[in-house]
Amino acid sequence: YSLNSETLTFPETVKAVDELVAQFKGYIEYSEVYNQPSMEGKIFKYARYTIRIPKNDVSAFNTALKNTAHIISENSNLQNVTRYYNDTTARLESLEAQRKRLNELYEEADRMEDIINIESRLQDIMYQIESLKGEINYLNEAISYSTVSVYV
Repeated sequence: YSLNSETLTFPETVKAVDELVAQFKGYIEYSEVYNQPSMEGKIFKYARYTIRIPKNDVSAFNTALKNTAHIISENSNLQNVTRYYNDTTARLESLEAQRKRLNELYEEADRMEDIINIESRLQDIMYQIESLKGEINYLNEAISYSTVSVYV
């Protein structure tokens, strides 16, 4: 979701955004507040947020957010990560099976050359497994929370 807004009460609006994030048990992933001088000598304040809100609460959050300032524009989009998630899970399962089989071979190995080769392959597989687990954790987080970009 992306909401662009304007307000004449900038400090109060920014405070209200922070309070709504806490109220809906979300978190601010990125924030920036800056001043922009105009040619007329005025200083305009701007804020930009990337907010993560639990997906089940994002509609209520957006509704509450619309009451904090005048909304200029809003949009939303959906990214379906199901296929990528399933592919990543399948790759992880395959690597776990390979790791298990290599451990079995390691227990049976009696030549030093075989032991070294198996250990090397196990290290590679363990690195890939940890990388895929991190990716799955990231996807679980992405699935559990919606992203709301807010511009004030």
